[in-house]
Order: sequence, then structure tokens, then C-alpha cells
Amino acid sequence: MGLFSGSPTFLAETELHGEISKIILEAKSQLLIVSPYIEPGETFIRELERKAKRFAEADAETNEPQAGVGLYFRAEKLAEYRSEAWFKRLDSAGVFLGVIERLHSKLYVNDAKALVTSVNFTAGSWVNSYDVGVLVPAGSAMCEQIEAYLDKLDEDVRPVNGASQARQVRAGPKKRGTRAAGAARQGFCLGCGKPHAFDLARPMHFPCYQAKQPERFCHQCGARASVTVKAPRCESCFRR
Repeated sequence: MGLFSGSPTFLAETELHGEISKIILEAKSQLLIVSPYIEPGETFIRELERKAKRFAEADAETNEPQAGVGLYFRAEKLAEYRSEAWFKRLDSAGVFLGVIERLHSKLYVNDAKALVTSVNFTAGSWVNSYDVGVLVPAGSAMCEQIEAYLDKLDEDVRPVNGASQARQVRAGPKKRGTRAAGAARQGFCLGCGKPHAFDLARPMHFPCYQAKQPERFCHQCGARASVTVKAPRCESCFRR
């Protein structure tokens, strides 16, 4: 099965806003929100904190990093958002926070569906804007296109919160579990630290390897560490 299933549905205004709430509330093991501008409001902050905690507890039970909660926003807003209360709370909760240059797209993705829309993840967008979106459930013909686009974002995203948070708390950089069971895990390139398919035999992006870029990041958690191509995981990840 592909990433999403069923027929796409057009949504607008109240339906659209209600579906975003449902995507967040109904996420079972992963949640990714892509929005250039962020102002989540207290209700959504609390729910994202709760989801991140629950997913982290599931990781601890299985001793295997799974998906989690990710939030991608526009790189130009980082300086402003770092001082915001929501940023500090979500960072502390373990939400993966990442920035992308020139980001303008908006997507809301959980285990079972994705919403491609014009609405930002801001309180103002709920009351002051006319917005539309297309809801894509699992198995839709759109699935490969959406999946390819999300993979492109994964390659371009840059983690901005603490190294302990920039692990595989994904929907932030990890291939989404909305793919068929058994889909590849996502790790990090040893050289640039960006998302890279988890593969102990090939732990670097080819351009980084070809350029002989120094190995500086753990292939499993993404933290800065003393690693090599032959020993690509930090001591903590190796001992798990």
C-alpha cells in the first residue's frame, strides 16, 4: 500500500479547520505539521506536548525509535520564534522543530491521512482567512507525489532544537510510518546532519562522502558526536 488510501476530498473553511484538529487529535504514532508561520494557541500546544510525550513513552517501551511529532516552519522566522513560549514548550516536550528556507507550503500529516492546504498553523488563519485544502487518505493515487514531496522536505529541513530532541521524533526527520509496514527507518548523514535513510553500511549522503566532509553527527540520533563511517553511531545509541 502507498502512503495514503481512498479518494481525495476537497475541504473549505469550517470543514478544513475541523479536519486539522482531527489530524492532530487522532494521530496514533506520528504527526507532522508543515507551515511557514506558527502561532498554535494553547489548546494545540497542550495537545502537541501530550502527543510527543506519548510517542516518547512508546519508544521507551519498544527500545526502538519510532515516528513522533514534527513541526517544520520558515527559516526566516527562527530568530523570532526562539523567544516564543510555544517554541520553548514544544522543544522541552520533545517535538522535532525544523526550519526550511523559503518554505511556503502547508501540510498536516498523521498515520492515516494528509491534508494539503492553504491554511497556516496560526490562530489568525482560523478566523481571518478564506482557505481550502485537499484531504488525502491512505491509498490515493496522489500518495506517491505527496510522499516524494515530503521526502524532499526531509532532505532540506534543518533541526533547530536541542540535539537530544533532534533524534528520530518523526514525522520530523524520519520517513513517515504512514508508508507500508516495514518502511525504511530514517537516520542522519554523518557529514551534514540532515535526514538520511538509516543504513549502517552507507551512513552519509553521497555528495558529503564524495567531498570527504568530516563525520560529525550520529547516524541514529543526529547529535554531534565522535563517529566514523565504520562506527557511525554515538556511544549512547550504540549501547541501546
